[in-house]
Amino acid sequence: MKKILIIGAGRSASSLIGYLCERAQKESWEVAICEQDESIRKNRLEDFPSLKTDELDLSDSDSIERTLEKYDLVVSMLPASLHIHPAKACAKLGINMITASYLTPEISELSKQFAAK
Repeated sequence: MKKILIIGAGRSASSLIGYLCERAQKESWEVAICEQDESIRKNRLEDFPSLKTDELDLSDSDSIERTLEKYDLVVSMLPASLHIHPAKACAKLGINMITASYLTPEISELSKQFAAK
């Protein structure tokens, strides 16, 4: 079973969460979110009963790695300035990562690490 983590479950992530949850059983996916806003997290869990949640502390790189290492794919729906935190961990661990944002110079610098993994 493939495990997909979506970091940030706000309004811009709702369609993505819905799509992945609809396809999850057919595709043998487990879909989880990390969302610090408790009301948003609660709403997503009510809307999508198969959805899982996980904890993520963006201020602690070891914590980020411990969380992300459980997943096959990470989708960052964070603000653009915060993508670098999960991106560094994904590059180090060899986990595929997708963002809904433009490519920053800091993330561009991780390209060789991603390619090597």
